[in-house]
Amino acid sequence: MEILTSGKSQQVKLTIPEGYAIRHIDTLLTEKSFIHQGEFETCAKETCKGKNLEGFLFPDTYFLDYGSFSVESFSDLLLNTFDKKVSQELKDEILKSGRTIQEMVIMASILEKEVLHEEDLPIVSGILWKRFDAKWGLDVDATLLYDRENNDRDITHEDLQSSSPYNTRKWRGLPPTPIGNPGLKTILAALHPEKTDYWFYLSKSD
Repeated sequence: MEILTSGKSQQVKLTIPEGYAIRHIDTLLTEKSFIHQGEFETCAKETCKGKNLEGFLFPDTYFLDYGSFSVESFSDLLLNTFDKKVSQELKDEILKSGRTIQEMVIMASILEKEVLHEEDLPIVSGILWKRFDAKWGLDVDATLLYDRENNDRDITHEDLQSSSPYNTRKWRGLPPTPIGNPGLKTILAALHPEKTDYWFYLSKSD
């Protein structure tokens, strides 16, 4: 009765976990019946802004209503939240570090997938930036899995031989885009890497 008399639509809570890629956000929206499968992915990668928005769609909890929802307005909401969370002061600090914002977000998206425990984020950040600066390959499995339709499976020998630009075991440097949408703590870890003697790390549940 309140909804009918007030003219307001009922809001739906949608939480986007840190590290979710565009395809995962698309699935969330589909499950909540806001879109048909693929509509948001097409918008966020191609049509809404004419470019791939991966990495800049901030993961957070949003309250949406069916009456006013559109993929265009939702992508704007996520982009605006990124700009609020990643303040101009923080953007200036990123540029002073000698990295671009795109590079920092790509690295943060990798850390989001590669590191299981928050306290290890700055350590792995330091290792990967050290490899990057030394012209090593990053050798990160998560980037290769991003370019696979089923990215939850084990990596095969065939995957390792792939010529995909996301195969950081074959190509040096960063992948062409972020591999997900990182949260603020991971962006800060990418910006403030911890210097160690390490060149390698092992991420396990224990």
